[in-house]
Amino acid sequence: MYRQNKIAEAAHRYIYAIKRLPKQQLEWTDTYCRVEDSLYLNLSRCERRLGNPGKALDLASRVVTTNPACIEARVARAKALKATGRKREALQEYLAIINMNPEKKELEKAIMKLKDELEKEERPVLPPLTFGSCDSIKFIDEASTACSSNI
Repeated sequence: MYRQNKIAEAAHRYIYAIKRLPKQQLEWTDTYCRVEDSLYLNLSRCERRLGNPGKALDLASRVVTTNPACIEARVARAKALKATGRKREALQEYLAIINMNPEKKELEKAIMKLKDELEKEERPVLPPLTFGSCDSIKFIDEASTACSSNI
């Protein structure tokens, strides 16, 4: 369903599957934990695509808490952080992933894009000069002084 872009239906199925997982099968605990992590991770992806980045972040963080070495969960958490507007934290998460696994070259593109976005946000936005504003008059005065001194 997720691949067919039926995101809401896929999310509903993931929630149902999570509820149906047995909790007391001791000999299958590791297997069920891995399955549960996959279901939460997929549900996180669905929630982010449905426009619920906060919920997606919680779900991805849950998987990272239980399995800190899971790179997919960390990528999902970084994307959710970015979607919630916490771009600096997302960048830190991406950098942590690269430190864990330097062979993830496809993440470098995401890191560069995120750095560009952060740089654009941090640049001061100067209002355009308008005719009659104090800045335009100051500019005209400075320009005319510079021109008259060249004569």
